[in-house]
Amino acid sequence: MPVIVLQGEDEFAISLAINQLRSSICHPHWLNFNYTKIPPSPEALMAGITIAMTRPWGEGGRLVWLQDNRGECSESQLQSWSNCLKNLPASNTLLLTSKTKPDGRLKSTKLL
Repeated sequence: MPVIVLQGEDEFAISLAINQLRSSICHPHWLNFNYTKIPPSPEALMAGITIAMTRPWGEGGRLVWLQDNRGECSESQLQSWSNCLKNLPASNTLLLTSKTKPDGRLKSTKLL
């Protein structure tokens, strides 16, 4: 279950880590197909889950980045989140970034 959580306000260090992850996970020829950056929105979690469960195209792995994820979700989204974490393909990596520390009281954070 390759899930990576990066938190903090040092945007430069986070961008360096993301660039390093992207180059180590995604094949350069298939980068446009296998790297997805999802900005924060109400639909972001479900979009990220759907894309993360999809097998990568061509060579290399898939990297799905959910930006500024706070872990807040509905019960139906929580069930989808749980299924995603249990069944995430080994070739795929789900990256969650947040400026603040994840709230340990949320059910979605406890699943991680």
